[in-house]
Amino acid sequence: MVGARRADLLKRLEVTQRDLTDAELQIEKWDATRQLHSNEIRELKREIASLDEQGQRQLGSSNVISDSIDYLEQDFEWGRQLKSKLKRIFGIDDFRLCQKGYVTRVINSTSEVDAPAGSVCNANLDQRHIICVMPTGGGKSLTYQLPALLSRGCTLVVSPLISLMADQVLHLKENNGEGHE
Repeated sequence: MVGARRADLLKRLEVTQRDLTDAELQIEKWDATRQLHSNEIRELKREIASLDEQGQRQLGSSNVISDSIDYLEQDFEWGRQLKSKLKRIFGIDDFRLCQKGYVTRVINSTSEVDAPAGSVCNANLDQRHIICVMPTGGGKSLTYQLPALLSRGCTLVVSPLISLMADQVLHLKENNGEGHE
């Protein structure tokens, strides 16, 4: 009886040791996989940080919100040109209140923060990312058309209304502006 019990225990010991060896091999594989993923995560984070730094250098301080910038009151280098084109191309003497109003959110590369009060056109020309919510007829179109006339390059406007886009291009051309559908 003792011999049979001993043989049974030896067999169970052998099976358990084999299972343990298999488990240790699996753990080694999982550790290697974990290490690969950890290394990839570190490399991706490093690459993202590097791209963020490059973006910040390319944009200068335009993504940094400063409490000292007041887009409504502060004079900017483009101020005279802005007012001149407003009058000459659009036949308007001054901005509507909601165009002067508040830029409620400025989005930088990592977060959304409240921005100081100011002209949407000034914030646009200062190369800020802008979400502008205004009522129908409030003058949203002017807030991107006018700065586009003072800026180099192309201004891309995304609008869900094809008829609105066509109408705006037509009015720009009527006022000697350049626009394409």
